[in-house]
Amino acid sequence: MQAISFRLSRAAVMTALAVAAAACGGSDTTTTPPKDTTPATITSNVTGAISGVAGTAVATQISVTVANKAGAPIDGATVTFAVATGGGSVSPTSVTTVAGIASTTWTLGPTLGTQTITATAAGLPALTITATATAGAAKNLVKASADSQSAGIGTNVAVAPAVKVTDANNIPVPGVLVTFTVATGGGLVSGGAVNTDSTGVARVTSWKLGNTVGTNTLSVTAAGITTPIIFTATGTVGAAASVTLSSTALGEVAQGDTRTLTAVVKDAGGNTITSPTITFASVNPAIATVSSSGVVTAVGPGNTTITATSGTAQASATITVIGHPVALVIGNTLQENSVLGDVAFTNNAMAVSQGSLLSVQIDDGTGSVPVNTVLVNRFGQFLLASPLTAGPILHVSAGTTTRVTYINPATAAVVDSVDVTDFVSKAVMSYSGAKAYFLLGDGELDILDVASKTQTRVQLGGGTNAMKLDHGDSLLYVNTNVGIMFEVDTRTGTVKRQITNVPASTTDFEISRDGKTFYLLDGSGSIVTLFDVVSATPTGSFGVSTAPTSIALTPDGKQIWTTHNGAGSSPARVTMYAQNANGSFISAGQVTTLSNPLHIYFSPSGSFAAVTNFGGWVDIIR
Repeated sequence: MQAISFRLSRAAVMTALAVAAAACGGSDTTTTPPKDTTPATITSNVTGAISGVAGTAVATQISVTVANKAGAPIDGATVTFAVATGGGSVSPTSVTTVAGIASTTWTLGPTLGTQTITATAAGLPALTITATATAGAAKNLVKASADSQSAGIGTNVAVAPAVKVTDANNIPVPGVLVTFTVATGGGLVSGGAVNTDSTGVARVTSWKLGNTVGTNTLSVTAAGITTPIIFTATGTVGAAASVTLSSTALGEVAQGDTRTLTAVVKDAGGNTITSPTITFASVNPAIATVSSSGVVTAVGPGNTTITATSGTAQASATITVIGHPVALVIGNTLQENSVLGDVAFTNNAMAVSQGSLLSVQIDDGTGSVPVNTVLVNRFGQFLLASPLTAGPILHVSAGTTTRVTYINPATAAVVDSVDVTDFVSKAVMSYSGAKAYFLLGDGELDILDVASKTQTRVQLGGGTNAMKLDHGDSLLYVNTNVGIMFEVDTRTGTVKRQITNVPASTTDFEISRDGKTFYLLDGSGSIVTLFDVVSATPTGSFGVSTAPTSIALTPDGKQIWTTHNGAGSSPARVTMYAQNANGSFISAGQVTTLSNPLHIYFSPSGSFAAVTNFGGWVDIIR
């Protein structure tokens, strides 16, 4: 019997099963299981970087998706948005998901740079979303430092001006070029072009006010902002920059006399400082003192300087106190080993003519220290210099043609010369140093203009034996041995008058500092006659030691000194006579010398005397 096989279709099988089930009384109970709504993940839907202007809402909509563990979005989940860093806000803060999505709007805070918010769903770690906050365009320019300051002219204000640049939301804008420019008042700004920093602030390095008292202004502009702002400062009288004294040279002052210095103090702009603090001081109080108000008192002979100081500014005035040696002892001796000519003083040096050595020795002006020697190649007869200047020194040789050699004492060098075509018997120089006067052998007077070297001759008369200038340089007196004194007007170079009743026995003479009295020395009679210059009459006399050879008046005019040769029991000496209250002179002492003294030369201030001796040395009497 042949087997029978067959295949039932799927549909047929399914139908059969359904019929069987119905026959047994069953029904269809198949259902869809419930969806999982438990949040398992929260992710951001934003792609790319988020950025925006600080203080404004970012353009990107912030949204997240909440899904279950199967990755299926969940409806109805609550998402909470919150600002984490940077300030700002989110709105709304709590959102229920629809199709798993929750969205919010993020407004950035005022802090530039990175800002963050978080999104959280129940039971899940917070999701952090990051954005970069940038500044908007520069909109506002405001002052960020003190204004209306005051400072001394020419100085910096205490607080360097600064400004702040912000955008429309008053957020600081960095990197904006700010320019500070002096508008009025002069002055100077340092670091005037500068970019704003991370806080939007730009500051100059310094602002120096101008040199005019009053208002100074500084204009400030910023890129992108059309309206500038103005800083104002007031320039006040500044610190002392200069001191000007009423005199820079007080000249010659007698001991005990006073002079008053006044000082004007100005700042760097030339503005006078009212009631400044001034400190007066004397370099050498032994010569002159000065009070706190500027009253200078002459104390002892010599030269010194008075200073006036205000702050760092200083001015000075020189003063020469005229006096006379007081100790009356030989302090030191300069051994010259030569037949000596004259001694002469400049304002800072002493010179000695070393006749037989054909040279001039330059000392330091104190009568103590030889400094240099200048060869002149001629025998020195006279030496001339001005105590008011630094030179030149004139070396006058002897001969039928007299060579006048100009010496610069500072360089110890011969710098010029001029010839006088005659034998010179006497020579003097004006106190100012402008002219030299040479008494010639035939009774003529040769007047040399030192600077131009031009010469003028004035005819006098024979028998001349002494010549002196008054202290005003205006009159020259030439004595003769016949009782006539020629008075020469140095301004015109003419003989003004002849004084005819001068004692013919006069061998040497001096003139008082006021030019009113002659002191006429009678060498043979050992008498000094006081002679009124104006009336040309004797007014008195006093005796001196025997055998006087020369006479000298101390620079202050208060003592007369005479030289004397040694004879018998009387030593070679210099004697001193002091003026008393009634104008006469009385003995004030004597100094014994080793050999016969020739001439007396006082230092410009009278602090010491240089006495040349027959033995070839110079005694310094202090």
